[in-house]
Amino acid sequence: MVGAVSHRKGGKQPLYISPMRVLYVVGLVAIAMFLVANMANHLIGRALLVAFGDTESVYRGAWVTWNGDVTANDVVVYPYEDWGDGESPSIRFESVRVQTPGLHWVLFKSFTSLKLGKFDRRKDRSTPHLDQLHIRLSGIHSEDGFDPSLGDLGPFGAISASPYEAEGCRRDELWTRDELLAMGLNLGPSELSFNYQVQGNRLTTTVSLGTPGAGKVSMKREEKLSSGPRNALMIDETVGLIESEEWQVEDQGFVKARNAHCATQESIDQEQFVTRHTDTVERLLAGIGIAVDPTTRERYATFARNGGELSLKVNYNPAVSNAYEEIEDFSARLLKSAQLRFGDRQHLLPVGLQQFDEQPLVAWENGDMTPWQALEAERQAEQQSKADLDRPLGSLAQAAQHAAQLAVAGTESTVPEDAAETTAIEAPPTHSIPLSRASLDRSKVVTVGSGSQRQALAWGDLKQHVGAPIRIWTRLGGARTVELRAVEGDRLRVSARVGGGTGEFSVLKASLIRAESLGRG
Repeated sequence: MVGAVSHRKGGKQPLYISPMRVLYVVGLVAIAMFLVANMANHLIGRALLVAFGDTESVYRGAWVTWNGDVTANDVVVYPYEDWGDGESPSIRFESVRVQTPGLHWVLFKSFTSLKLGKFDRRKDRSTPHLDQLHIRLSGIHSEDGFDPSLGDLGPFGAISASPYEAEGCRRDELWTRDELLAMGLNLGPSELSFNYQVQGNRLTTTVSLGTPGAGKVSMKREEKLSSGPRNALMIDETVGLIESEEWQVEDQGFVKARNAHCATQESIDQEQFVTRHTDTVERLLAGIGIAVDPTTRERYATFARNGGELSLKVNYNPAVSNAYEEIEDFSARLLKSAQLRFGDRQHLLPVGLQQFDEQPLVAWENGDMTPWQALEAERQAEQQSKADLDRPLGSLAQAAQHAAQLAVAGTESTVPEDAAETTAIEAPPTHSIPLSRASLDRSKVVTVGSGSQRQALAWGDLKQHVGAPIRIWTRLGGARTVELRAVEGDRLRVSARVGGGTGEFSVLKASLIRAESLGRG
């Protein structure tokens, strides 16, 4: 029969799949992939907010691995909201990985998110609950010298993970990865990790930065949560009290390479450089209002000379707030209720510190010099001031009369030989902190925890200080000296030291905690 199809007995029937059924399956797969991708982006976005706060960050290619971890590539963090003209400085990470309880957890949370509403990485209602959040960022590139942890760790090198890495070197303030390789170090990939563990109203935070072949630093913080969500993925919105902080530093070759490099550069021996380094670190601490005793200085100098391990443990009693807006300055926070122990892991001994009124190292903070150059200039100014005080009154009077004549005439002239040193220093010398408590200027000691003695500036008064250096505190970090360039509506335009140079950026009124005049213009 025409058109008939015959089948042998027992033959298989042809498989027929409806196109609609195919589209249905493909649609389900597409929806599942969309939900999983949405969850991956949500978890990465939340993790970056927890780690870096409201600092702008971007990434590419968020997805879930077979073990349930969420990954993304090419993470870029911009520490400043605005950098004026040109490209904004950045910290780059080759990849980020966020650990989860497993693939089943990610899939379940992805589908149940349909009931929670639209994803919003800033809203708790669409954020899954985690008691522990572990974030690992690998392949660090910080060419501008920014601390990759954005202040969580403190003054550590971005690649070396060493405290005050370049202090004492005349020409350098930081080193890039390529520069450390040029010193002869054999470096592995740099890595930064954050771990947040929530247990009831307790939060344990661990931040680690390390480069194999250079060094590693870890900071552990214990807090008691007072308000906000008890969710590790939302911990950036939680207020608590810090009870203790502990740093563990492990040198893996950087210290001796640094000492040899800087000593050769300056044509001095390594012990002389270690003294320079320790002097500079001590002077920078004086800049934030802290003076150390000779024993503590020598403990640090031992690490700066030989490397090894270094530990610092701080217990706060009473506990201190973790809210930046409640902290006027670092030294007050550190010393008001701190009990400190310092040394290696086996020999933690009490630390001797005193609080001063802050003595900024102005030439460095203004971007004119490296810290060691600024310290040298400060010492020379003090020596000149002492020489002026010892000079006979007749010579001082002659120098002053000659300087006045030059100012009136407006012409060049030869300075008398015995007055040359006097006229070279026109501004009064900057006061510097002595390098031990034994020679401490007691007139500069203030009550521990009293903070700065300068008067805070109201927002409306800031225009009067355009063109002058001021001291500011923001929610993104501690105090720093900047030059006020302009007041533009609800933001300040300022310039300050950044890495090894200077740059211009803006500070929003909402993020400004405090501003003080330094009394110089």
